[in-house]
Amino acid sequence: MVGAIGHELSRLDNGHQLISIRRMKLAQQTMSNPSAVTPEQFFQVGSSWLKTFTRPFQPEDETQADHDGITWEYRLGCDGREMADLFLRLHERDKDKPGMVMPAFLRSHPFHID
Repeated sequence: MVGAIGHELSRLDNGHQLISIRRMKLAQQTMSNPSAVTPEQFFQVGSSWLKTFTRPFQPEDETQADHDGITWEYRLGCDGREMADLFLRLHERDKDKPGMVMPAFLRSHPFHID
C-alpha cells in the first residue's frame, strides 16, 4: 500500500492533475462566447473534454508516479517489489472475471496486468 499511496502523492507532487484543470479552463474560456467559436475551435474543445474524461493521465504520468511511489517506498525501508506483487495478486483475483475489465479508453489507470 505504501507504493500505491506514493503513486498518488507523486501525482500531486508533479502536478499531473493540473493538465486536466488547464484543459477544462481553456475549454471554458473558448466556449464563453459561443457565437464567436469557429467549428475548428468547437471540435478542439470537444476533443480536449474527451481526453480529460477518458484518459485524465498520460502513460508517461503513470510511469513517473509508479517510479516515484517505488522510490519513496524503498527510502522508507519497505520492499519496492511489494507494489508489483500487489498488482499480480489483483490480476490473479480478477483473471476469471472478464466482465470486470473496463475498456482501456475509459480507465484512468492501466489495468493491473498492464
